[in-house]
Order: sequence, then C-alpha cells, then structure tokens
Amino acid sequence: MVGIASIAVSSLLWLILAFDKFYFHIALIKDSWPVVFMAVGLFLVGIQFLSMGLLGEIIARTYYESQNKPIYALREVKSHRKEMGDSAEQTRPSGSPDR
Repeated sequence: MVGIASIAVSSLLWLILAFDKFYFHIALIKDSWPVVFMAVGLFLVGIQFLSMGLLGEIIARTYYESQNKPIYALREVKSHRKEMGDSAEQTRPSGSPDR
C-alpha cells in the first residue's frame, strides 16, 4: 500500500508539473527542481516498495507450499444454512479428528 501511495503522489506531482510546464511555460529544472526530484524519488521508492512486497509474497507462499503447511488454520467451519432453514448442514470441525 505504501508503494501504491508513493506512486500515486508521484503521479500527482508529475501532473502538476506538466500543467505548470504547458500552461505557465515554466522551466522545470530551473524553477521547480525540488519538486521534480521529489517526484522522481517518490516514483523510485514506490517501485521498490512494490517489488519488495511482491518478492516477500512469493517467498512466503513458496515457504508454506514447500513445508506442506496451510497458510492459516480454522478451528471450526460454520455454515449459514441453519439460518436459512436447512438443518442438513451442521457445524463441523475442520482438520483431522485426532487433533
């Protein structure tokens, strides 16, 4: 989320800079150089955050799959069929019965 927010702020800054450039004919590097560098920096930081997040997600999924572990464990599975009037489906425990 931080990466997406950083890229969004960078895009907003680029839109403002483009508006200033084409509407007011301002030389960006001469007059607005701090904003240009901040927009470039925020974009690069956003890309780094996104790539690190994706890399972490891939590593976590690979770990759980290689260990043959579930990502999360449920204590019990509840059904909403009881509220609908169907009593055939009861609350049942999940996992193996010897736990």
